[in-house]
Amino acid sequence: MGKNKDALRRAAFALKNGTVPSDGVEYLCTGRSRQIEELNRCFEFVSKGGSAIKFICGEYGAGKTFLLKRARIEAEKQGFAVSSIKINQGFRLNLLNHLYYNIMHNLSFKDGEEEKNGFEDLMADWMNCYRRYTGYERRVAAEDVVIKLGKYNHSMARAVGEYIKAAYNGDRSKVNGIVSWLTGEENITYEIKSSFRVTGTVDRLNAIDFLKGFSALLKLLGYSGLVVLVDELELVMDERVDLRKKAYENLRLILDECALGQPENTIFIFAATDAIINDRIKGIPSYQALSQRLGNPADKANSSLSDNRQPLMYLPPFHYKDLSELSIKIIKIHKELYNCSFGISEESIINWALLMYKEKEGDIEKVNIRKYVMKLAEVLDIMEQHPQNPMFRTELTMIKVNGNISFKNMRQGTQT
Repeated sequence: MGKNKDALRRAAFALKNGTVPSDGVEYLCTGRSRQIEELNRCFEFVSKGGSAIKFICGEYGAGKTFLLKRARIEAEKQGFAVSSIKINQGFRLNLLNHLYYNIMHNLSFKDGEEEKNGFEDLMADWMNCYRRYTGYERRVAAEDVVIKLGKYNHSMARAVGEYIKAAYNGDRSKVNGIVSWLTGEENITYEIKSSFRVTGTVDRLNAIDFLKGFSALLKLLGYSGLVVLVDELELVMDERVDLRKKAYENLRLILDECALGQPENTIFIFAATDAIINDRIKGIPSYQALSQRLGNPADKANSSLSDNRQPLMYLPPFHYKDLSELSIKIIKIHKELYNCSFGISEESIINWALLMYKEKEGDIEKVNIRKYVMKLAEVLDIMEQHPQNPMFRTELTMIKVNGNISFKNMRQGTQT
């Protein structure tokens, strides 16, 4: 993994607690090469002016959040600004202006190796260039931005133009007011808005136009575009019927806009448990207009011939080969972190984790990756802290007979 001790410690702690590590996602991501290849294909398409939408679905613990984190890393490498959001009580999808607000308040991007956040950081490099222009060059550059954004929303274009002038002149009070308005804040006084010649605010009717304008601005600033990552979409199912229906209506609207190539240079990636495609009462099948556009999502998820180029991308369960590969990576992290070695093979360590998983969960034919990783991390910690215990210094073999799985302790010859 090649990380320092603090990074390894954070990764080990996250894995043991069933969360996605902040470090080492590229190293740990296993068994999802086809999905990552498809996301990279989408990023290339979007960077050239396209628009796309993806729904990543799978069982609880299948690695959806992990894949979103990997998508974020890939997108930032390729020069995209990324907004990562979770559905929760503070953010619902039933109002498009709330979606816009959350996109704007969760922005991140790479500046070399440094991660930066927020609208002003996005504008910083462009403003540094702007300050070096001659008077004529500044006027042309500012007019170019205003004209291009004016295609989508005249008030937004005017506000960005005023921002450029205020930032250049060092008027922090005015800059703060403009940034608040552009990022979807609602409680802005009439006097403040008058100072940069706008009225109204971002609302449910103009939010998509503002998003189109922001995507265009990103391109003008030199970014590849915008990647919007929305996790835990299944929580929409817990909303009141009217709010849930409105959320699905908004998803249908976004899907339709993407089909028309809008917003340009933008991709939306939603992640949800498979309940959202299987539940005919509260899930996507309950809203026919969206379900039809996805083409019977539940049938596609259950098909053995998956098509990752469709809007719905289903994460299948891990095969044993993938499980083994991931386990070996986690074992390596543990060895590096604690500078330890184990007196048994990696295969036996995996089998001990599977045995303990089986005792708690029952079925190991269809392993829940999150729960398994937590169990493996627990086994590794016990082995490292109790190196003399003979239990974990014994080779353990997995045996399959007539579809039944058992484990054989090679030293004692016992079978479980």
